[in-house]
Amino acid sequence: TVQIWNPANPGDTIATYASSGGSDVTSLVQLNNGNVASADRDGTVEIWSPANPEIDISTYTGHNSAVTSVIQLTNGDIASGADEVKVWNPSDPDTTVASYRGHGNRVGTRVNSMIQLDNGTIASADNIGDIRIWDPSQN
Repeated sequence: TVQIWNPANPGDTIATYASSGGSDVTSLVQLNNGNVASADRDGTVEIWSPANPEIDISTYTGHNSAVTSVIQLTNGDIASGADEVKVWNPSDPDTTVASYRGHGNRVGTRVNSMIQLDNGTIASADNIGDIRIWDPSQN
């Protein structure tokens, strides 16, 4: 469950979102349009609106393991990390735009954090201490 709190009154919940799969939410990012993308342990990323958190706008199901990191790229695409990083367009969540499997070389490896660098590449860090930099346009 994700709760959005009122900063002026920390006891007030503005919105509550429950993952449609019922699993734990592991990472959040606010999108440029005000919606939220939440990464789930069930391998999905769900996009929803804080104004109407009961309805999923779209769901990406391209991962086979828990999604532990999610970011929005400057072009509007979403990058989500599990044992691999996948890039997808939120308006077409059934299609993977790019995939990077460089972290999945060892059993149990998962992406913990990602950022998009100024040159458009993505830096991703995993739970065993490796940082990989890759270009989604070359994939």
